Amino acid sequence: MELSFHLILLSLLLSSYGESSCKCTPRSSCWPSSTIWSAFNRSIDGRLLAPKPYAWPCHTPQYDPVACSAARQLQNNPFARSEVVGAMQYPNWESGITGFGCPLNGTGALSSPCYQDDVSIYAINVSSVSHIQAGVVFAKKYNLRLVIKSSGHDWLGRSTAPGSLCIWLHHLTNIFTNDSFVPQSCPVSDPVPAVTAQPGVTWDFLYDFLRQRNRVAVGPMGSSPSAAGGFVQGGGHGPLSRTFGYAADNALEFTVVTADGRVRVANRCRNPDLFWALKGGGGGTFGVVVSATYRTFPDLQLGYVQTLFIAASATRSSHEDLIAKFVEVTPSMDEARLAGYFFLYTNYITLSFVLPNGTAAEARAAFAPLVSYVEGHPQLLVITYTVTSYPNFVQWHDGVLCATNPGVCTDLTGAPRALATRFMPRTIIQDSPAVLTNALVRILFERSFSPIFGLFVFGGAAASVQGRNNSLSAVWRDALWHVSLSRTWNDSTTVKERQQIFQYLTTTDDILRNITPGGGCYKNEADYFEPYWQDAFFGEKYSALKAIKESVDPTRLFLCWKCVGSENLVQGNCKAAGNRKSQHTSLT
Repeated sequence: MELSFHLILLSLLLSSYGESSCKCTPRSSCWPSSTIWSAFNRSIDGRLLAPKPYAWPCHTPQYDPVACSAARQLQNNPFARSEVVGAMQYPNWESGITGFGCPLNGTGALSSPCYQDDVSIYAINVSSVSHIQAGVVFAKKYNLRLVIKSSGHDWLGRSTAPGSLCIWLHHLTNIFTNDSFVPQSCPVSDPVPAVTAQPGVTWDFLYDFLRQRNRVAVGPMGSSPSAAGGFVQGGGHGPLSRTFGYAADNALEFTVVTADGRVRVANRCRNPDLFWALKGGGGGTFGVVVSATYRTFPDLQLGYVQTLFIAASATRSSHEDLIAKFVEVTPSMDEARLAGYFFLYTNYITLSFVLPNGTAAEARAAFAPLVSYVEGHPQLLVITYTVTSYPNFVQWHDGVLCATNPGVCTDLTGAPRALATRFMPRTIIQDSPAVLTNALVRILFERSFSPIFGLFVFGGAAASVQGRNNSLSAVWRDALWHVSLSRTWNDSTTVKERQQIFQYLTTTDDILRNITPGGGCYKNEADYFEPYWQDAFFGEKYSALKAIKESVDPTRLFLCWKCVGSENLVQGNCKAAGNRKSQHTSLT
């Protein structure tokens, strides 16, 4: 199933020929005049901003030495980047696929050009729901491209778009708990403990907020994303998914502004179809989420046992043995309730796993087959094997991330990066371990992808569909791993070289697509050029999601790359004419 990247590009070009329907941009005659923009700004309490790329203050003629120094010092800090309206967490999305960007590398004032590229032209610095409503109505009236940004983590660049109006939710920061939450209009007979957060609340803050109340919720390992943004709307996995289910499984209610400018409450009793779609159907698609409410759980009584295991190999053959053994013992690790993350390099592997609500003895027993195998192999060596107990979730989570990224204690961002990913179902791990091992070895040695990043946060409680009526496809329930490939580059990388990187990611990911026919991947962490995106992202739920999209957003105000109902969106702000469906060789 090797997919020609040139066919993808050709499909994109062909789809843009002929009559098209485009959003208004600053170069269009339909673009609102400065008088209209000024009047709009007054109507939203002067909250209109003109975003610039993150590195803007480092370039002449607007060079600001203080602001530039701060930008350089904090460029890899996701919390700092989220404070800048025009900044994306991964700066390649500020320039897009074909833009020239705004480089930050260097010292002092930079004389090189700083291009606006895909950074929004205007943004509403939202401080009340009425600002969102006004923005939605204004964008609809003037046919503007509208984007939604909370923290800017989107791996497919959907938090920004060239010539767009951005609804920036960073300063909506309310958060509160309710020990007896009942969704609006639902019977009061079954209250549950819950937490409600707005998009400006990060998961890092939410974790700490709940820790003070001895509670936990299902969120991501990297805790800088928004607690009410694309994470939950895309499904949302994390280190507690195997214990309590996905974030979408535990969402109880959303407040959302839809394309008609109305504020709607969506839960199982009010607007249930919209609620179903928001739980896994993707962010930036059905409306602007103003708040999300999640079920919370008591922090686990036995705490959290962290195991760090690093093993090295002397030869390629012995490394294949090591990977094969890891694949072989994964089902038993699943049964032992382990969860976590792993890195496969060309001569060593790193496993960072946690056992929630378990003991150190149980963790050691779960690792014993792998440790014993490595110790008994003449060309393998245990480099690190530590087992550490933590009394609560926050101490475990922060302990692991602070050791990895001191000073930030979460995921580092700020470098250009692209992904290609695939779910690995339980069946291939259990029934065809040699096939999976061979694919991983090919990627490492023949395609030179090192490390391969793996997420072992699927299965367990997340595999159950009982009582979980949401839009996550069946592949989410079947998965045990999510395998991620990535590439980075620097400011000197040309547009052509960037396109080659994306091409190489797509064709390398074909190795994983070939061994998982009918499978899929996590829409929030995917190949930008995923050729089978409706099937891979949404599976059997796509037709129902599209019907809901047409119901709540019939004019397609909310468009985003490879999102439900955005089949005909081509790069930029145009929709291809006609009723073209997104075929497997298209870029739409």
